[in-house]
Amino acid sequence: MFKLPVCPYCHTIYRYNKVRKLNKKEKVQVCYHCKKEFKVKRLRGMVVLGAIVLILAVVTNLIILNNLNSLNLTPLLISTVAYVILGFIFVPFFIDFKKIKKTEQKLSNESKKKK
Repeated sequence: MFKLPVCPYCHTIYRYNKVRKLNKKEKVQVCYHCKKEFKVKRLRGMVVLGAIVLILAVVTNLIILNNLNSLNLTPLLISTVAYVILGFIFVPFFIDFKKIKKTEQKLSNESKKKK
């Protein structure tokens, strides 16, 4: 799961910046190489990434709390913010591209023709 996504048809590798842009757009995209449509799947990857970030932040905060003699929330806040920022940086590595089923493709083609 920790890799940049590839086109499910021609296996063209999408680079980091391109995946960042695709992440903000529609769920169905067209491959720039083979011109076939595919789905951009985010939910499962985002759940995994969120769980990883949450676990790492909690463990780090517990270690900081055990090692500090005085209760100071600044190191806890800094470590939590750092993990959240790292989570946003790693979003493209947890996005997946899937082939569109033929029935879904027919529906999308019909809706495009109506427009």
